[in-house]
Amino acid sequence: MASSFGETLTSVKLPYTVLICREDGTGKAEKTIIRRRADTKGVYCTFDGVTSIDDAELLRDFLIMVEATKLKPKRKGEYYHFDLMGLSVVTDAGAPLGTVVEVHNYPTMDALDIARPDNQILVIPLSAECLVSVDTDSKTIVLKASFVEDLL
Repeated sequence: MASSFGETLTSVKLPYTVLICREDGTGKAEKTIIRRRADTKGVYCTFDGVTSIDDAELLRDFLIMVEATKLKPKRKGEYYHFDLMGLSVVTDAGAPLGTVVEVHNYPTMDALDIARPDNQILVIPLSAECLVSVDTDSKTIVLKASFVEDLL
């Protein structure tokens, strides 16, 4: 399963400077987190210099990036989303499925968007029912063919 980035944001000592940007890489800026609170939906950060709702709205949907050295150590079977991006996905029968292009952190589970050779996107939950293995060294995720067959 993917490890929670929110755990990292709740564990760093404040104030803490992060890099923010839009998903496409534009709008890069350094911001300093001065307060934070967490609930079941996520971690909410207050940045130094962001003093109004209008200022905060300008940062909606920005990504927050922290130094890799600040990330909590992963336990066996845990992965950060960035660990999974670009990995090849195959079935346990050896059939190639595609490449991971997105990792979603839904409330009940994480899911992978896999770009297929025909340019279709296959969405697969990261659950014990379908996941055989993740090998970041060989850059491969293996899924159960019996699970995937029903989705193709």
